[in-house]
Amino acid sequence: MESWTLVIPRTPPSANVLLRYHWAQRAKLIDEWLHDLWVVANMAHVEPMEKAEVNCTVYYRTKRKRDIPNVMLALDKLVVDSLVRLGYIPDDDPAHLQWTLPVMDVDPENPRTEIALIKK
Repeated sequence: MESWTLVIPRTPPSANVLLRYHWAQRAKLIDEWLHDLWVVANMAHVEPMEKAEVNCTVYYRTKRKRDIPNVMLALDKLVVDSLVRLGYIPDDDPAHLQWTLPVMDVDPENPRTEIALIKK
């Protein structure tokens, strides 16, 4: 199985924040994540795949308590939907994608989102 680790130099907002954004502000944020993912996936030479597993680790700047379903929904909109739009996976349904709950950690010096993409 081939795998890639993609590092996005930002952390996702909570789903509550994301869904409260004005539609234009939300679309801009989604496009920024899409661009970041496109850049790091091209640099890593990610290949389109029929089935994939996605595991995310989010390193936040602070050790504040966060709600996993909130983070999961934000990652779905920002990461998984971008992988589909970029053509790396055909769809985000269970026949094509398996993904686990995100891991949340702290790195005050380097907040980021690490995406482990595994070809099945």
